[in-house]
Amino acid sequence: MIFNLGPKGPERRTYAPYYLEIANTLQTLREQHGVKSSKLTLQESSLLREAIVLNLIPEDDLPGRLELLERAQTILSSAIEDFTFTRKTARHYGMLLNESASIFGTRAREYIRAEKDTKLVLEEFYQAKKIAMRARTLMPEDFFPIDVISWSTKDILKHASLEEAERIDIIASIFNVFSLCEGNEIGFRDKEMLQKRRLEFGELLNDENLREDSLSALAELGSTAGIYLQAIYIAGGLPPAETFPHESDIGKYKKAAAYLDSNYETIKNDGKCLYLYLRYWWSSESGLPFFPPERTAIPFDGSQWSKALGIIDTLIALSDDYSIPTLLYLQAICTWHLGYHDPANELWSELQRLSDRVTGRRRVLKTYLSSDTNGKPRKYHGTVLWVSEDGGKGELLVEGIRQRVKFFPNDFKIDEIAKDEQISDFHIAFNYIAPTADPAYHYSANTGAKK
Repeated sequence: MIFNLGPKGPERRTYAPYYLEIANTLQTLREQHGVKSSKLTLQESSLLREAIVLNLIPEDDLPGRLELLERAQTILSSAIEDFTFTRKTARHYGMLLNESASIFGTRAREYIRAEKDTKLVLEEFYQAKKIAMRARTLMPEDFFPIDVISWSTKDILKHASLEEAERIDIIASIFNVFSLCEGNEIGFRDKEMLQKRRLEFGELLNDENLREDSLSALAELGSTAGIYLQAIYIAGGLPPAETFPHESDIGKYKKAAAYLDSNYETIKNDGKCLYLYLRYWWSSESGLPFFPPERTAIPFDGSQWSKALGIIDTLIALSDDYSIPTLLYLQAICTWHLGYHDPANELWSELQRLSDRVTGRRRVLKTYLSSDTNGKPRKYHGTVLWVSEDGGKGELLVEGIRQRVKFFPNDFKIDEIAKDEQISDFHIAFNYIAPTADPAYHYSANTGAKK
């Protein structure tokens, strides 16, 4: 009921004038009647913050507004600290973090209005962004964390007194956030909102202060943000997430990747530049989007898999922002294709542990297949090691590579199968959980998609 009348509920217009009274009632329940619920705490905090947004506390009462935000932050921090984390509660924990990020972003907005020191404003802004990115890893299908980063970035760029280098860095960072948040994990409705935000910020690239010659000058001074945005200019836009690049675009992506490669010594410790480099390089070398259809075979040779792995290893070592399932998944696939199967399986074990925390549908998608240098799926043969009593799952020992992989007899349309029987001409598909034997009939040479 509280959600329905809150900021994101259907009755918000009716009850918005009473948000402070409702929040005070929730406070009374919590403090005087021992009603402790992280869900109610989330609503109380959200109502307090929204009271500021709606100016239920007058705009000229800065101490009163900041006091309300501090109250919201205090109760929320306590709920986060006491939270019992499980896979089932991961999204709710993400919502708590997202609300915390929103409070920091709102406080940054208040500091801007009060003409506080820019350093103080940026401290709140960067904290909002950091916490929102943590929330996003727990709720990858939701737009909320991305939206917090978007509106707080918009506030900073529009109203804060920034040095030009700071402004350029913040613009580069928001494009990096959009790149990190692409892919099949985000829902269709939220994907539309992400695209809308992306288009809003895309207009910044037409800003006179972001002319190519200005960015080139910044890049020559060693500005990684300048290099990042210069690469986007060279490529004519960000690399594709799910759409196949046109032939004309591939040439531009090659030039952008070559430009980033020529500045490697400058960007090697900058995550956003390295991630952009990976994206341009991957699409220009493979001719594929970074998030292709299910059961895609990549036409890489050993040197290309090694190159990709080197960039990914560096990214993951740089920052927790890049220790995300998408990159850990590619790290495991690259390692597998280089013949290091046992280390790859260790990476999958870690990936499964991390992806157990989230419910994104990419977790179970078999996006890639084990492939040869021509972009064709490799065919394997194997021996059944065991089958469950109900015949629903089992494990194969794969010839040639001597690896155990999961298999599902029903996928192979086999009614009865027993230990030591042979299965031939199957592919090995990869999802976030483990390498899996996959019937060859699932693969379409034209689309790489499931038939």
